[in-house]
Amino acid sequence: MSSLTSPELDSETILSTESTVPTTPEGSLNGGTDKSDANSPGTKATGDESDLDSSIFARPVRSICCVGAGYVGGPTAAVLALKNPHIRVTVVDKDERRIRRWNSQHLPIYEPGLAEIVRISRDGLSQAPENTVPSSNNDPEHVNSQSSPASTFRAPNLFFSANVAECIRESDIVIIAVNTPTKMRGSGAGSATDMTAFEAVAADVVQHARSGAIIVEKSTVPCRTAQMIQEMIGVRRRKAHFEILSNPEFLAAGTAIQDLLHPDRVIIGSSTTKDGQVAAETLAGVYAGFVDRSRIITTNIWSSELAKLVANSMLAQRLSSINSISAICEATGAEINEVSASIGMDSRVGDKFLRAGIGFGGSCFKKDVLSLVYLAESLGLKEVGAYWRQVVTMNEYQRDRFTSRVIKCLNNTLVGKKITLLGYAFKKNTSDTREAPALEIIKTLLDENPGEIAIFDPCCNPYVIESEIRQLHGYGPPALRDDGGAVKVYHNAYEACESSNAILIVTEFDEFRNTDSAVVAPPQQQQNEPSKDVQEGIVSNIGGMKDSASLVYLQERLNDEPNCAADCPDCQRENGKEIADRKLSDALPKQQVNWESIAESMSTPKWLFDGRCIIDIKKMTKLGIRVEMDIFDSAGVFSLKDHFYRMDTGIIGPVTDMKDFVAQFGGSQSATIHGLIVSSILIPAAISSFFAGFLADKFGRSKGISIGVFVFGVGAAIEAAAVHLAMFIVGRVVEGVGEGLFLGTLVVYICEISPTRVRGTFTTGPQLLITLGLVTGFFTCYGTSGIQGSMSWRTPFIVLASLSMTLSMVSLFFLPPSPRWLTIHGREGEATEAWNYLGVSQAEREKVEIELESAVSSPEEVHEKGTNVTRMAEIQVQAKPRHALLDLFSRDVRSRTGLAVFMMGMQQLSGIDGVLYYAPLLFQQAGLASSEASFLASGVSALVIFGVTIPALIWADQWGRRASTIYGGVALSITMFLIGALYASGTVHGSVGAGRCVVIVTIYIFAVIYSLTWGVGIKIYAAEIQPQRTRASATSLAHGSNWAANFLVALTTPILLSKSSYGAYFLFGGCSILTALVCALFMPETKGRSLNEIEDAFKRKSPRSSSVASRMLRPVLKWKS
Repeated sequence: MSSLTSPELDSETILSTESTVPTTPEGSLNGGTDKSDANSPGTKATGDESDLDSSIFARPVRSICCVGAGYVGGPTAAVLALKNPHIRVTVVDKDERRIRRWNSQHLPIYEPGLAEIVRISRDGLSQAPENTVPSSNNDPEHVNSQSSPASTFRAPNLFFSANVAECIRESDIVIIAVNTPTKMRGSGAGSATDMTAFEAVAADVVQHARSGAIIVEKSTVPCRTAQMIQEMIGVRRRKAHFEILSNPEFLAAGTAIQDLLHPDRVIIGSSTTKDGQVAAETLAGVYAGFVDRSRIITTNIWSSELAKLVANSMLAQRLSSINSISAICEATGAEINEVSASIGMDSRVGDKFLRAGIGFGGSCFKKDVLSLVYLAESLGLKEVGAYWRQVVTMNEYQRDRFTSRVIKCLNNTLVGKKITLLGYAFKKNTSDTREAPALEIIKTLLDENPGEIAIFDPCCNPYVIESEIRQLHGYGPPALRDDGGAVKVYHNAYEACESSNAILIVTEFDEFRNTDSAVVAPPQQQQNEPSKDVQEGIVSNIGGMKDSASLVYLQERLNDEPNCAADCPDCQRENGKEIADRKLSDALPKQQVNWESIAESMSTPKWLFDGRCIIDIKKMTKLGIRVEMDIFDSAGVFSLKDHFYRMDTGIIGPVTDMKDFVAQFGGSQSATIHGLIVSSILIPAAISSFFAGFLADKFGRSKGISIGVFVFGVGAAIEAAAVHLAMFIVGRVVEGVGEGLFLGTLVVYICEISPTRVRGTFTTGPQLLITLGLVTGFFTCYGTSGIQGSMSWRTPFIVLASLSMTLSMVSLFFLPPSPRWLTIHGREGEATEAWNYLGVSQAEREKVEIELESAVSSPEEVHEKGTNVTRMAEIQVQAKPRHALLDLFSRDVRSRTGLAVFMMGMQQLSGIDGVLYYAPLLFQQAGLASSEASFLASGVSALVIFGVTIPALIWADQWGRRASTIYGGVALSITMFLIGALYASGTVHGSVGAGRCVVIVTIYIFAVIYSLTWGVGIKIYAAEIQPQRTRASATSLAHGSNWAANFLVALTTPILLSKSSYGAYFLFGGCSILTALVCALFMPETKGRSLNEIEDAFKRKSPRSSSVASRMLRPVLKWKS
């Protein structure tokens, strides 16, 4: 280990500004690992793109000047000074106030480890008493080697000054590190880099620097900036010679010191001349004392300038990509964190920058992407520019989507409400607020006239936040509370969250997490202190110290730090009132925030919007805090159960046509037996569906559904194990019992947990999974049809049974019961917890309470029905509900019951299951002779149905139930009549002719129309028109009608087709047109109405309609409005 005083140079020589030693002399204080080769003056800088001539030597460096005392210049200069104590490093800036802060106890910026480095380099270390330097556990000889009284003596070598010209004049290397924002006006506005500040500094440097100095671009600049400086030199100082280098920074806010001490790479771009290579080697020597030479890359200057832009643009692109996927996840019910974790495990992708959030901020990403856009467009590469511009567009979309969701969940009004922003900086562990998403979020929220916007950030100085908000909203009404506005900045999280209606997590500080993995300092430890790597990087090679304990020892040896100036914002506010006589870091939380305490202090509706994916939602909901989005999970998981229902439909048709199945159960070749096998599932389903309502009312919707799915899985298992036809039919019967128990209740459950505005979309979810089940079933059979033996038809049922039983267990233990059902049963506490888990807004809950209260409309009605009613604080609840089947036919309900039963029965008589069950047979009849061809055609029809169900899912709440049912019925009848007419006229001839193709295409069109209209709307309608007290029973009865009609279709279709090629089509077409006519007369619209409003519509004698059919029939039937 090298000691502080080397044999060649004493400490006075090392620290003297007149020193002429090379940049990295032998025996350097910054030795660390053995780098004798790297530290010798003759070592060349190595890199990927250029090899330096062996005769090139680094020039001696005595003084470095960094122009710009901001987020790049300050930390960079501090680390260079720490690691090169023989070099005088001066940071200059024309902002005298900023310089005064660098020369005070309160630095103008916060970065973990920065204050410690500045103290050592700026203030120096005093002499330590003999034998008091702490030893390292890893180096038993450490004490002996450091016993000198001067072991930790170090004179200051980091200075901050506003005397720009003088410091530039005295320096060997001048680093330009000034802000280069995006140009906001003039040519290139919105894309080009604003070089105003950079050009002004470059002009000062060229004017005052001594000839031979090295000028280093540290700022992020466009390509060819070095050429601009060279031209400036040619104009201003033709006889002077300067070498220009590009040395881009790759610092991430919050980890800047870590990035400087342990960089992935250091890029130095220079000209290819010998003088340029000497300059590059000289700068490499400054880094070589603490950066491995293999990580110092030399390139040509243009590559270096472009590398910075491309690196940041690629990272920004990655963030925008995962944020775009998060929007898809929110729409579909997928979990973005699970998606990120899954793709992050791919070694080709990696797991960095895959955390979705409200978008990136900071001074670099947006600016550098736009600079790349401008560069591409200026080179005529418009498509390239458009590609990269979309990265910024996606980032702004994500931020605005987050804010819109906040406003929407608060019922589109913030008047009188308090909104709290936890975090203000653009990322954790930094005070950097440049391009922070919080700024635009605040601006949008202010437009909604909130009662208060509270802000707390553990790293940002409150005065700085207030100052920025004043600048941001200086054009309009005052924003700050002190000025008469709505924004108030707090000093701790608890005050900020008190009485808040909604909390927005804007920055991912660990203090805000509620997960067990959150790493937060214990109370006795200062929060956000440097990481272990940073601490060791700070103390390494200062007196031979290694471990982090040495940092504490060094802090005790520090010379006194200067006092703050009178205008220090940390000590005194602008109006002269004191904040506190303490450092910024003293105000930081000492431990993770107590969310339980925050939840108790919040005001309803207690929303939390996690913009950084750091919150465990389930833990938060237990505290009574609402977190939106989990409703998608519950509706989605239960919708999977419908997937199994249609997966069986997709399986049974192809299976009964497989050669091995026919060989084992020979009678299946008979049309009657074939129909019996397929339809045997339906009558048990119809019977069990009548009891499903009782089961759902007694045990709850979720448990009733889970029981039904489990029974369905048992039936599938019996079918898979069948050794004779009777056993197979028994399995079908058991399957049917399960289907009847869960299908009707499933729609009721989703209808009850869904907010009005998206009830159609959520309730359509099962239809999407139904069509996916068809695809899965058809193609599973297509894949197994080539297997020899009985496994060709057993395998699909094995898959079906396994999936059913697994999902039954998952949903039973992890999904909540219906909050409406809980409320009806007087379990209000559990209902509140379920609402919280589902993330339903307070406004939606109040609508439900009104509906439930109206369910018991008067004491007389209550007495007549023999129901005990208990009045509670906010709602009237049936304390002992009973299952009354006769209520289905009471005067106020029977019309709805009848309409639901009729529509659900006629849905099947459209012939849809005849098409789905017997698709292979229909396609063979149309001319596809081989089983493989008919199987493939059946699978394609399932894919078509699945594809068109997606837009139906998205626009279900825009299309409306009434119009889609009426016009869908007319269109379905046309397709059926067309097919029937083609067969009746003899146009379809075997495997050839246009008639055959028309039939096949029309079958596809029929499936498309059904999926877009009847497949979506009728099931929703049948459930949502029922009152609360009979919803489960009436929906079960309607599904019983559906099963009965389904049985008739499944049983008779093969018989009808064997007797007549066209009769079945005319029958189905006639049923469809009849249904459209009845719905035109008796079906009121329910789109966008609450369940209570739907009930009011049915209480009116004659619902008005604007449809064409109703207008035509109204004069004839003399309807009264």
